[in-house]
Amino acid sequence: MSKNFKDGRKNNNPPDEHKFKKGQSGNPAGRPKKRNSTFADEIKTVFGKEREITIDGVTKTMSMRQVILEQIARGAAQQDPKMIKMSLPFLKVMDDAPDFEELPEDRKVLENFMKQFDADGGVNHEE
Repeated sequence: MSKNFKDGRKNNNPPDEHKFKKGQSGNPAGRPKKRNSTFADEIKTVFGKEREITIDGVTKTMSMRQVILEQIARGAAQQDPKMIKMSLPFLKVMDDAPDFEELPEDRKVLENFMKQFDADGGVNHEE
């Protein structure tokens, strides 16, 4: 015994004109693939987060990248040798930074400067 519904269905099946054609999927594109998060995506997420920080009494909203660069610049300005070393690559890529070539005598001065500091960044008073 077939049961007829008000919308034209028989036995709870849709009418033939609304059924999928043979060989045709209901979702031709298929389910979208889940995009795996890469390490680069994670880095962008973490370092792209914004924080409110106070510098010289002024509260600013900055990304984590900006906060880190600010800390490196402040450390270099306070003559922290580790921060100076970290800041050199940034200075080289700045548009307005002059191009410089490290000469052998410059290398010698830098080595002597670094010898004054021990591995922890403290002053080495042995010399």
